[in-house]
Amino acid sequence: MSRHNLNAVICLAFIIFICIAFYVLSQNWEPWLIMDNDLVIPLPDVTIEAWLEPFKMWSAYIIAAAGLAALIWFVLGKWALPVVSWHSAGKRTIWFLLAGIPLLTTAVAYLFTPVAQEGTLYAWGFYLANGLLPYYFATALFSPPAYKYSPIGAASVWRRLW
Repeated sequence: MSRHNLNAVICLAFIIFICIAFYVLSQNWEPWLIMDNDLVIPLPDVTIEAWLEPFKMWSAYIIAAAGLAALIWFVLGKWALPVVSWHSAGKRTIWFLLAGIPLLTTAVAYLFTPVAQEGTLYAWGFYLANGLLPYYFATALFSPPAYKYSPIGAASVWRRLW
């Protein structure tokens, strides 16, 4: 395997790792935070445990959608739409359009999550974080070299890291 392809495989592995880390947080930390602090109060005939089941399921779907969007971004940048220099990449529009995948999944999740008496805004916030943060971190940190400055704020991230 060439060094070029090995770097691509390593970046893809880190994108998947970021999504797995967010999945673990969404399945463990978020439900604990919701239950321990009474952030969400379901309807009287629904227990918090029963309310959390679809919430956790949709959180997993949203993170999977964010991972899929990040993987598509990487594959497009590395192999489908290659450029030589980041100055001429100009693919921020594609990056924004791909962000629509987790956002659309978030909207669907919000529609199908059981209604709660209070705290629906917290669930919505967790959903948005589960969709946007994995996508942003994966694309800002592990975009192909010519595309690494396309995500908004990625130049600042790179300056702070290196």
